[in-house]
Amino acid sequence: MTRIHRLLGRTIVLVTHDIDEALRLAEHLVLDGSR
Repeated sequence: MTRIHRLLGRTIVLVTHDIDEALRLAEHLVLDGSR
């Protein structure tokens, strides 16, 4: 997903109804966002 975001240069919105998946993704995005 990160590679696609960089390639397109656009904001990506991901919708999930699975709270565990949402928390895993949020944790990854916060850690990845510190670059």
